[in-house]
Amino acid sequence: MRAVYLKDIAIKENDPLNIKGNKFHHLKNVVRVNREDDILVLDGKGLGRIYKISELNKNNMKLDPSDVFKESTHTKDIDLVIGKLKRDAMDLAVKQACELGVKNIFICHTDFSQTYSLNLDRLERIIDSAIEQSNNLIRPDIGELENIKSLDFDQYQQVFLFSLEGDQGRKGFQGRAVVMIGPEGGFSIEEEEFLLKINNIQAIKLDMPILRAATAVPCALGYVHGIYQ
Repeated sequence: MRAVYLKDIAIKENDPLNIKGNKFHHLKNVVRVNREDDILVLDGKGLGRIYKISELNKNNMKLDPSDVFKESTHTKDIDLVIGKLKRDAMDLAVKQACELGVKNIFICHTDFSQTYSLNLDRLERIIDSAIEQSNNLIRPDIGELENIKSLDFDQYQQVFLFSLEGDQGRKGFQGRAVVMIGPEGGFSIEEEEFLLKINNIQAIKLDMPILRAATAVPCALGYVHGIYQ
């Protein structure tokens, strides 16, 4: 279903919505919605509501609320830490992480990561677009880590390190988890040595050829989803 994310919306109130600006332009000129079409409005906090386009003008549209709500049933609590990639690969990795339902995305400065200044505002817009395209009711947060030691690992019941030096074991888990994926070239030896000392860590080597980091994101997250109990 066509969807739009609106920050800070009081979605349970029964007031009509007036959409204008970039959101209006995208819906009218890119998605090409029409009057009487249904739109799923997302609050990014786990709740959505169906609205109907009652007015469609040159510069704005009016949405009338229905009685149909959608509430997230997603119970998996998975974060992603990924080394900073080249810009195009970084954009793709963030988009895929959103579509696969991670709660938080941390872009980490590592020994082998790219050194450009990260444009978080641009990545926030990519996240908005990704949750709209996937109808994801929960919008992930995104931030930067100065290095892998900056993450509070104590908040996780399971840490997954995807590495060429891992094993192919398959062990289920419960609770909150974080998936660690290095940049192109992976984590350095020193970084992996630090990570392998963390409690509740599983070092995983996927049974497939060496993957680009952006490709490793959906593969790793799919693996973790599959063993989540």
